[in-house]
Amino acid sequence: MKPEDIQKLKSQIIKGGFPFELEVARVFSQNNWEVENNTYYLDKDEKKGREIDLIGSYTKQFTSNNEHYTELTFSFVIEIKKETEKPWVIFSTETTGFERLIYESFSNKVATNFDKAILSNSFRKHCQKLNNTLGRSYTEGFSNGRDKIFTSLCNVTKAYIHKFENSFKNLSTDSILYYYEPLIVLSGQLYEAFLDSSNELDIISKNYMQVRFNYMSDSYKERTHGYIINIVTKEFLSEYIKIRANEFDKIFEANKK
Repeated sequence: MKPEDIQKLKSQIIKGGFPFELEVARVFSQNNWEVENNTYYLDKDEKKGREIDLIGSYTKQFTSNNEHYTELTFSFVIEIKKETEKPWVIFSTETTGFERLIYESFSNKVATNFDKAILSNSFRKHCQKLNNTLGRSYTEGFSNGRDKIFTSLCNVTKAYIHKFENSFKNLSTDSILYYYEPLIVLSGQLYEAFLDSSNELDIISKNYMQVRFNYMSDSYKERTHGYIINIVTKEFLSEYIKIRANEFDKIFEANKK
């Protein structure tokens, strides 16, 4: 192939999303996370396998003097989106006290052979808290649609549920924990829209937001408090996963035997 044809091919490929997927995978790898590219999950609505872009996992291990083995694996189930023309606008309201209470009590983890009180307290103390505001609805800027955002939220929720429900079952005496969160990484502009104190619409640029997403179908039972989906921009991703790894380190230290 001629050099000019290779350049033309490269220009075409860059317009798609896969090079950005490779970039996101590299960010996780460079921060000592294990990555699985383009794995599959079962879409119960469609009754077929579908692809999720990336699984990023952070694992901590410890063997004590009495040879008891402790392992904690924290995984993001990741949908990766590139949107250069239509900014994502997330409409938010204040997080309620009830939502904070429910968020602390629901389980994203599968754990065996841990002290339940210590485990629960360590997550409550060290793991990510809810923001002061939560996304409730959304739209794609400069259009009348929101299909890409809704589809991304659906995909990552279903993939997260599949990963959670199909976790490895520990039958040994080892202390093993798997923790999962859904995450969308966006190459594009992210905005939060809300009413100010004068009931005027305000829109501000964001690098990270949490969206409360309520999904229900005949194949998926609705979780009464919904799901918290993290959305992180490309520019903030490296810092974000460093913050989360630091949280996970503290949880691990509190629970290793």
